[in-house]
Amino acid sequence: MLSKYFSYDFQRENIVYEMYVSRSFGNNFEHISDHVVEAAWIQNTSYIIYIANSVVRIIDVAHNYTEMFKFYSVKRFHQIRNEFIVIEYDQAFEKDMILEILHLNENKNLTAKIVHENHFGVKSNYKIYKKYNEFFYLNGALYILVWKNSYTLCLCTFNQYDQIIELVCDLSLYDTSGGKCSVVINPHLSGVIYANLHKTGLKTRTYASFDNGKNFVPLEFKDKTSECQENACGVELDLECSTDLIESTFPEKWMVKLKGTLHRKNRGSYHTFFSFNGGKSWKIVDSHVENLTILNRGSVLFGTEVMSGRIWFSYNEGWSWYRQDIAASNIIDVKPIESPNTQLISAIDYDMVKKVFSLFIFDFSHVLNRTCEDKDYAAFYITRFSGNCFQGQEVYFWKKKADSVCVDNRNSVLQMTRPCPCSPEDFQCERNYYFKDNFCVLNPYSNAKESVKKCRDGGTPLNNLNGFAKLNPDICSSRHIDLDEDSEYCDYCISNNFSIQIFVFFNDNLQELQLDYKGGYLPASEFIKNSLPMRISAKNAITYDPRSKAIYLFLIHTIYRFDDKTNNFTSDKTSLYRLSFGIVSMAYDYWNTLLFFLDTHSRLFVISLTDNYIKLLSSNVTSFQFHMSSLAISFSTFNQICYYRMFWNIICFDAEMNIRKYVYSPESQYHFVLLQNNTLFIAKHPIGGKSIIHQEISLKLSQPMYIENPIEINHPYGSSMCQYTCNPLIRTADFCYCSDSNESPKEYMCKEGDAKCLNKLCVGFRCNNGQCRRNNIRCDRIDDCGDNTDEKNCDQTCSDNKHLCQGKCILKSKICPDLSYEYLDPDMPESVPSKSRTDVSYEYF
Repeated sequence: MLSKYFSYDFQRENIVYEMYVSRSFGNNFEHISDHVVEAAWIQNTSYIIYIANSVVRIIDVAHNYTEMFKFYSVKRFHQIRNEFIVIEYDQAFEKDMILEILHLNENKNLTAKIVHENHFGVKSNYKIYKKYNEFFYLNGALYILVWKNSYTLCLCTFNQYDQIIELVCDLSLYDTSGGKCSVVINPHLSGVIYANLHKTGLKTRTYASFDNGKNFVPLEFKDKTSECQENACGVELDLECSTDLIESTFPEKWMVKLKGTLHRKNRGSYHTFFSFNGGKSWKIVDSHVENLTILNRGSVLFGTEVMSGRIWFSYNEGWSWYRQDIAASNIIDVKPIESPNTQLISAIDYDMVKKVFSLFIFDFSHVLNRTCEDKDYAAFYITRFSGNCFQGQEVYFWKKKADSVCVDNRNSVLQMTRPCPCSPEDFQCERNYYFKDNFCVLNPYSNAKESVKKCRDGGTPLNNLNGFAKLNPDICSSRHIDLDEDSEYCDYCISNNFSIQIFVFFNDNLQELQLDYKGGYLPASEFIKNSLPMRISAKNAITYDPRSKAIYLFLIHTIYRFDDKTNNFTSDKTSLYRLSFGIVSMAYDYWNTLLFFLDTHSRLFVISLTDNYIKLLSSNVTSFQFHMSSLAISFSTFNQICYYRMFWNIICFDAEMNIRKYVYSPESQYHFVLLQNNTLFIAKHPIGGKSIIHQEISLKLSQPMYIENPIEINHPYGSSMCQYTCNPLIRTADFCYCSDSNESPKEYMCKEGDAKCLNKLCVGFRCNNGQCRRNNIRCDRIDDCGDNTDEKNCDQTCSDNKHLCQGKCILKSKICPDLSYEYLDPDMPESVPSKSRTDVSYEYF
């Protein structure tokens, strides 16, 4: 029990108190302090906070009045939502500080944060921070509103260094009496914020952020018939500050329900808006319908029509509606009544003429007449700014399907999470930096200066990225501060000798992304899009040459090359080779100008684009992966997994599984085996050891597998200066070798000058001297063969840019269809041996 006795301080001209506290229900009181201006219990704790002689003290009554905190030169304090306390400093004494915030966490412990006046140049508005509803402490983060200047209101939070961080400005300011807020934080979904903004020259509109304020986007609408498609209108939601905010606005973890004004074509109408995916997309209720009530987690949506005696209801989350007339024209309140066996809506109608209240009960149990089964639920993922991933976590719920008409009888719905890859949005800013326009920029009000750093291993430092904190490799959050915080070395570097990039093909474009010199993501990076000349599908064999900016595409028995022109692959194509068989997949080695491909007969080939000869690497191949960084291929056959380092030999292991894909990473020494049933096996073991220990995990994949390969220009012989050569005519598997080495293989499939043998391996025009020319070009007045073979028996001679084809001159970029290559292997074995090295015994799985 807290008691205060009045006295008057004539010198300070304030009413002051003597403070007494009883720990015996008022039987005895203990004197605590004189000259107390204000005192209060901190609810749900044993703490008392009081101010006396411009000093705020927090004491713990339960522990013999132990002093927990003390703050000097204080003007007043304010309790906010029983969660945190704002302490306002006397500006006559403390010029640099505006307020201090004490937060009461779940363990009833107090933690403090200090907000400095000169940080961002923001000014605290006492009218705002006296409004408890304009402060938010949700999902482990504290949000406050501050004035950046006399007319710009901003939403701020704190970073991991307890520095105030600006999230968004241009917030609309509302009068407290209207019960509206500028901002509402979703209490269930971390990082989801709704804000009313008035941007320059525009009226107030509602925006949403799904990455904790990094990006704010206009509201999207699901209804395809809505007039709000393609930003044809705007919405200003009533972001309410009421104490029942969670119950009224967020009835379930994935639901949001708000009222607001729909602005379109210079007119506005008032509606109820609701979302079943955390606010990523919305639906609009007819303006005549009010009292929208959600029953049984969305099994029924119920509303009443204004002054018409009509009710509206939906069983599929508002995709379709039913309406019915009732003898009530002025329903003033609607409440759901739920039990395991009963699904009711109660409504109160008031007859203003007769001044009579009537109670209506609407029973939906006859429609919701069964309990939902497992098949009625589906995993529902919360969509973020980019995909479903945010800070290394995907959030999902088991939610009833919209078209399932049944009763959801679960006592509660758990929020589930699962890890996902880090994304550029997960990068946070370092101390003294804040996020603006996708970059971490230096806070101009801090004492810090832009640093110029160097790379540990040489290379080019990216000093413009110094403001981004390095991500922890295990979780998508910034690493903790360590003693190396002010290191002279830059966190983000690229190599002077090579580049590492990701290339991803989509239906209509190729996207590329620069990585750092170790293959890590760079913050603030974006994929560069390159338009494709046509739409492709997963069935198209396609590959990319990043050095010459060209793509190779197989269409209708022909391999084509398309060149890039200003991020657009021109529709003009060059025909390279015409084959009598189909191709499943391709990969290009720009270091050695080699084209690898897997054909429809499960044969793995390589073509040298330098001399146009072909080599069979293996038969019975189900899939392959080319590794540019190590100049190697990992592939699987019907019963083996193999790794082929091109300047060495092929090593294979028996694997009695139905394999869909095999990849080996020599850097990490991990083997990845994906089975046809989408089970992924991972084992760590170096190639060349005595045995492989099967360890790690067996994990079920429910998503398509996307493989991202870093491209690294690296000499396979390290610092060796020898000439590195690949010749498909080499008989042995190691057809790539150091030409200056005495140990290099010199056994060829064809003897020098054996045109008959060489022609079997020629994919283009076959010269009498054994040379091979691509594209079947002949009769163009140029002796390409060297023995004039391509200029003999010409009925007519074409110009320099054309060649003869079936009696007509066609462009050299087009191949003549009169010849399709069919592989005639002279003496190569039909499959690779199960054990390529006889001195090592391998057992796998």
